Formats: sequence, structure tokens, C-alpha cells
Amino acid sequence: MAERFDFSSIYEDETWTVLFNDVTGLQDKFYELVKTDCEESKFPGLEVSIGEFITGGIFFNKETTKMLKIKAAKSNFEKFEIFYRVQIFGNVALFTRMECMERGFFSILAGKTGSELKASLRAKCKNMAQYEEFVAIDSLANILFNRAMMKIDPEYEARKKLLKS
Repeated sequence: MAERFDFSSIYEDETWTVLFNDVTGLQDKFYELVKTDCEESKFPGLEVSIGEFITGGIFFNKETTKMLKIKAAKSNFEKFEIFYRVQIFGNVALFTRMECMERGFFSILAGKTGSELKASLRAKCKNMAQYEEFVAIDSLANILFNRAMMKIDPEYEARKKLLKS
């Protein structure tokens, strides 16, 4: 059964759009690259899964989509989740990385967003090691996205440099 994806839990995201001649198998290739690199990092306590997620409304504008999810399990940051998605429009592919803080029942009632949850979670860090674990997971999410994009888009590095200038 598909899990529900909560847009309000997103606190950081990044997208990258690429025009290809052929997008056949691209989604699976991207997910496999991210999954393999994450597993090869041997970062303790991270669970990687690929599954179906329900986005949008309960009755209207509902969509089921395939995404890769990395969850910080067995950690002080078990509410921290990273989602990767590929959306295809003809031969145009939109790659997305979304870093999220899972919201509990009371956070939903209070209307807390991912950014507020991230700030409260960081405030709970009791020592430098806990803070650095959070920073490392957050940074790893970015690294995995960038590495996959470098392997998929031959123009990635050059386009990234252009965007910075």
C-alpha cells in the first residue's frame, strides 16, 4: 500500500531539469545510483527504500508516484527523511531531492512546517556528536543527488558553474 507524502514536511529541496534524446529507464537508473551510493557510504542507521507515495489531496488532485526514500532509523533523527523523485515530461526529466521532517499528530494540529520541525530537532542536540550526525546526514543527501546528476547529465558540472556565476 502506498504511503502518504506530506508536502508541509519539506524543509529543503533541489531540482535539476535535463533534456534527453531518450528517457527510457531513466527513473530506475537514477534511483539505483542514489541507492547504491547511499549503501556504499556505510552510513549507520539509514534505511533506503523505493516505493509508491500518494501526493495531493485525499479525494481530488490525488497522485501516486514512485520515489526513493532514505530514512534515518535507529537515530536521534528518525523523523528525518530524504525523498528523491524523477518526473518525465516527454524527453525532459525533472529530478528532485526533498529533505523532510516527518510531522506527528500534534505537529500537524499545531500547523508546524518542516522548517520549524528541523529547528526544534536541531535544538534537541545535546552534544557536538549529535549535531554533527544531523549535519552529516543532511550533507550526504546533497552529495548523493549531486553524484547521481553527474553520472546522468554530462553537462551537469558546466551548467552548475554557470548558475553560480
